[in-house]
Amino acid sequence: MKTILPLALFAAFFAMPSYAACSYPKAPDNVPDGNSATLEQMLASQKAVKAFDAAITAYQSCLETENNEAIAANPSLSEEQRRERMNILAQRQNAAVDDAQSWADKINAQIRVWRARNSRLSNSDNAAASSAVTDMQKVAERERAKTAEILATVREEQRKADEARALAEALETARKDRLAAEAALENSRKKRAAAEGEQQLALGSADEIRRRSQLGKRVALVIGNSTYPDQPLSNPSNDSADLAKALRSRGFKVIEKTNASLFEMRRAAREFAEQLVSSDAALFYFAGHGVEVDGRNYLIPIGADIAQEFEVADQAYDAGQITQMMESIPSASGQRVNILIVDACRNNPLTRSWRSASRGLAKMDAPTGTIIAFSTAPGRVAADGKGRNSPFTKHLLSAIQKPGQPIEQVFKSVRRAVLEETNGAQTPWENSSLVGDFYFTSSP
Repeated sequence: MKTILPLALFAAFFAMPSYAACSYPKAPDNVPDGNSATLEQMLASQKAVKAFDAAITAYQSCLETENNEAIAANPSLSEEQRRERMNILAQRQNAAVDDAQSWADKINAQIRVWRARNSRLSNSDNAAASSAVTDMQKVAERERAKTAEILATVREEQRKADEARALAEALETARKDRLAAEAALENSRKKRAAAEGEQQLALGSADEIRRRSQLGKRVALVIGNSTYPDQPLSNPSNDSADLAKALRSRGFKVIEKTNASLFEMRRAAREFAEQLVSSDAALFYFAGHGVEVDGRNYLIPIGADIAQEFEVADQAYDAGQITQMMESIPSASGQRVNILIVDACRNNPLTRSWRSASRGLAKMDAPTGTIIAFSTAPGRVAADGKGRNSPFTKHLLSAIQKPGQPIEQVFKSVRRAVLEETNGAQTPWENSSLVGDFYFTSSP
């Protein structure tokens, strides 16, 4: 494989005076034709070729000496530049050997022609010719062996340099990995300490801790999407953050996502599904844009590329998958309470031109053991709100803090408060197939 030097290095190599004294030997004028040449002509030509071969050997030694002196005179050369010079030296020496071999092959070929023509050549002449051919071949072999030795040296130096570079890179990678691991460990310690402190603060006294232990395992997936490129919303990210905090204080293990893409929503749903088997209560909450198409409700992720109605199923998350997930994955106790809360009925301008879409969301049936709550009635539009939270989530945060209220009473309280705040324009709605009782906050 030929090595291609950077242009500047290649020019600098030949601009250096190291090769100025090594003149290329003059080749023989020609090789006589064995069919017509005399013995004297053949021997004279053979002598000229041997002299040329000796001159090539001297030329190679000169190149090597001058190259070594040039390298010694330029200590600033990098290891790569030294290897490149050695590669060029080997290439020039190989070219010279090939030239000498070419002339040797030519004279040898004509000698064989001459010998065939002069079958009566004396034994001494035959011996001289054969000896000359043998000498030429030995010289060529020596030169090739020397060149091979030089190439082997270059390759060995390059191998050592590559090993040194690989070792340095490995050490640097190991150092970076160690620093990253130490930083991650420290960050994990800080987060754990903060979580433990926050949890201890939320749980309060030992009596409160014991009371929460009786509630069973609770898991929640809370998503709030605000930063839509075309129709941004002010409150969903606040709504999800505040509800996640409130749920954690009531014993929920919360998976929280803010401004999530479709991929992130799906990944979070899988993580949520893995927690369902061992849970006694599972809650899903979404705040953001939602649309209804062909009777199905879709939750719009951040980054969705939706221009036409038929693209919704591919670009959005079907809310029905959550209820299907909860229904298809029973809990170990067989008595899990499933809660689906959707504050996603904000008006979406995209749906105005869609044929089968309607304002608001469609009614959803609740499987056994499930309660579904919407921030407004089916087919109606909910307000985003002018404060930190939407009207629905604001009153939901307040209602779940009241101790001893079953979940049905919680949503009734929310409905009354939202109706009053919106002057009857927004009516929260729920559909329940609950069998057991559920309390966000137990009685004192």
